[in-house]
Amino acid sequence: MCWLCGAGYRASVTECGDCLLPLIPPDSRTGATPDQERIHLLAEHHLSGKERDRVRPALAALPDVLVEDEHVIWLTDAKHRRERGVLAITTQALCWVPADVEVEAGAIDLTTIEQVDTWPGDGGQLRVTTADDLHVFTDVGSSVWLGQFGGVLTTALQSPDAARAEAERFDSLER
Repeated sequence: MCWLCGAGYRASVTECGDCLLPLIPPDSRTGATPDQERIHLLAEHHLSGKERDRVRPALAALPDVLVEDEHVIWLTDAKHRRERGVLAITTQALCWVPADVEVEAGAIDLTTIEQVDTWPGDGGQLRVTTADDLHVFTDVGSSVWLGQFGGVLTTALQSPDAARAEAERFDSLER
């Protein structure tokens, strides 16, 4: 079974035909990791089928860019420098994972973020200011979603646990 798309295959198949990820054997006692399960859940909840398909390589790569003891709090699809990908708030950073595997992923340590601003233009912009740079992510989504994402990121700067609680509260609201 594929942890990302949920597709099931015969026992002799070892790689998902859609996601190209190694499959979890049907007799596996470990199954998907907690981060893989969280990414799958958030992608199912936050992204339409078309959006998931466009950023599938980024979703598949996201667990591999996390460092030890880093976990995903929330995610969305977005663009950065015209490249489509996944923007993930983690317990340690704001991670950018492009859908194009040839483009390098990046992360902004939460402790280096000085300011988070949202703007409804360009499909919803998230502007993240550090001492060294301004990072602009576009096509983040509607003004409501953008505000929620910016709010969770701002909360994560103070407390990742509080940010996860806020994200889960937003996810429980009717859309």
